Amino acid sequence: MAGTTITTVSTVGIYLTSASSNPVLISKTGGISVTSGLYALACNSTGFFVPGVFTVTNYGTVSNTAPSSFGITMTSGGKIANDGTIAETAANSFGVSLTGGGSVGNSVYGGVFTSFVYTHGNIEGSAAAVAI
Repeated sequence: MAGTTITTVSTVGIYLTSASSNPVLISKTGGISVTSGLYALACNSTGFFVPGVFTVTNYGTVSNTAPSSFGITMTSGGKIANDGTIAETAANSFGVSLTGGGSVGNSVYGGVFTSFVYTHGNIEGSAAAVAI
């Protein structure tokens, strides 16, 4: 299975456009922590030969402290399973933005959406935590 696994903390934003980058896994030791730029993680599947959406499973921390920024943004929609932290605390910021639609599950277990709360995920944004 192809995909992207983030096991360390990146201090620069990550922009993914290739189908081979999908799905994305951010481990408990991994994350993205940036202080400037528009996004911490951006996924764009517009150019995929076979239409699809990105899937991101987060166990780590994704943050961007720049004003008017995004933690995770997906221009063609997507699915996010969050068991970590996605935090955007600067003015006019969004924790998650799925402009093409999609779904966000918070407090997941083993990457699977569940109605039982085994762990606690956290999504924050000064303008909105999640925008779909």
